[in-house]
Amino acid sequence: MDADVFTKLLTIIENDIRRQDTNMRGSIKPRDRLALTLRFPATGETFQSLAYATRIAPNTLSQIIPDTLQAILNNLEVTCVKVPTSASEWKIIAHSFNVSWLSPHCIPAIDGKKVTFRAPRSEGANFRDYKGNNSIVLLTIVDAHYKYVYVNIGANGRVNDGAIFNNSKLAEALNNKKLNLPAPEEIECFSGVELPYVFVADVAFALKEYMMKWYPERDLSEEKRVFNYRLSRARRVVENAFSTMSNKFGVLLSPIRLSAKKVDIVIRVCCVLHNFILEQKSQCYIPPEIGNRTFASTMEGIQQQNGRNPTVNALRIRDQFRNYFNTVGSVPWQQQCVDAGRW
Repeated sequence: MDADVFTKLLTIIENDIRRQDTNMRGSIKPRDRLALTLRFPATGETFQSLAYATRIAPNTLSQIIPDTLQAILNNLEVTCVKVPTSASEWKIIAHSFNVSWLSPHCIPAIDGKKVTFRAPRSEGANFRDYKGNNSIVLLTIVDAHYKYVYVNIGANGRVNDGAIFNNSKLAEALNNKKLNLPAPEEIECFSGVELPYVFVADVAFALKEYMMKWYPERDLSEEKRVFNYRLSRARRVVENAFSTMSNKFGVLLSPIRLSAKKVDIVIRVCCVLHNFILEQKSQCYIPPEIGNRTFASTMEGIQQQNGRNPTVNALRIRDQFRNYFNTVGSVPWQQQCVDAGRW
């Protein structure tokens, strides 16, 4: 975060974090409150460690930091992380995916990330995941510019991403056709076939008419391998978003020493600040050379697909996208990338 972005953030929340001076002592100024609060998610330091650096008692920090984090959420969450509500807004995201990742009719990529923390003993194994860690799942959908469009936080680490999605309000809205997704349309130069606008996901999610995933890694034809590569290339934006946010907010790289409720707030603030800084086009957050896409890049292989029972229509839609990527939608370097990867 550069100085201009910091100043803008301070201007937005200043009134909420300002405290009144007393006859006994002066209050900590809003700028100092925000600076030391941002240091917590940026470094992942404990309150005791921050106390040594700031010369502010840990019990005071334990009040300042949660209050300031909550102020950030109150002022920015609604505007920085919001699900599109109209077909035109979804089409803007789809256009960005097509321009940046050559993936038409693709709306946000979806995936989950486990954030580890030190759960209290009273929780037992409620948050224990398959790796033996206590974790909370961050489920998100991400647009082509690495911005979070939807955030779902709080599910325990034992639940897989697909189950969390199926029980979310987002899935309910999709199944009930309440998200106003654009109607199926023909893709340019691929006439005669109307294709829907779809999310791109990995093996944890079920194949549906609005959710595309890879072909299973069994006896793949050349055309299916190309489809898997092109789909994975679009889906990796969500992995890029996770990696960028984790490297900028060090608190996500090690177990967070807070309760589950406070961990929820910390993760939510990281997502909000991630979007806020991207909106300000801060050069120090994602440098231009990293933000630029390299079209002829290779990808790692996919995981084995779990068993699912997709509908006939969902299978047909996937086959139509496969045909597009292998005919009029093909690119010169895709075969080279497929051969170089484990496809």
